[in-house]
Amino acid sequence: MGKQRVLARTIRGSVLLHAPLIGQLPQLKNGCEVTSLAMLLQYEHIHVTKLTLAQQITHDTTPLTTNRDGQIIRWGNPNEGFVGSISGRGPGFGVFHHPLALLLARYEPHQALDLTGTDWNHLLQVVKSGRPVIVWTTIPLRPVTNWMTWTSPTGPVHTTLAEHTVLLVGYTQTKVVINNPLTASIQFVQISSFRQSWIQMGRQAVTIASSARNTQ
Repeated sequence: MGKQRVLARTIRGSVLLHAPLIGQLPQLKNGCEVTSLAMLLQYEHIHVTKLTLAQQITHDTTPLTTNRDGQIIRWGNPNEGFVGSISGRGPGFGVFHHPLALLLARYEPHQALDLTGTDWNHLLQVVKSGRPVIVWTTIPLRPVTNWMTWTSPTGPVHTTLAEHTVLLVGYTQTKVVINNPLTASIQFVQISSFRQSWIQMGRQAVTIASSARNTQ
């Protein structure tokens, strides 16, 4: 409760940024990250599609290896590139902040900003400044317990298959507002549970250093 009261004093009122709403389905079953990036770029008047971004994102092509029980024992590293099938025509996982920030930099040179590791209040301040933020969470938008570790060519990967990415577009005193590419909807989610899922996923966040909208 103490942290929540500090948050309320630090970020007053509410904010809602009107970013385009794009659904990842049906073409990109595992493409929440590039779909969230498409929403951010289109908010900045850069009209690139999720399908183009899906083709351009770096891929880690390490094949999936499972044991006799179907458990994943070896696969790619999402810190290096997209792991598995982004379309869903085969097993797929996703990608983490660094490859997505590199793709953002192709469209916004010198403007791509990787906020991974920052604190929660800073994320909300960024949104307050007029910049949506791509954040990593989980499919249920709350902490999960189904974690696993597999090996990759560049080291172990500890994650959950419930990994998900959304675009943070606003907040109230008690909730965050997200554009959810999986449901193709704007959702209001309790801050406490959402924040914990973001922390659980490594405090990953990507945005732009400054918005062209703020200079118009």
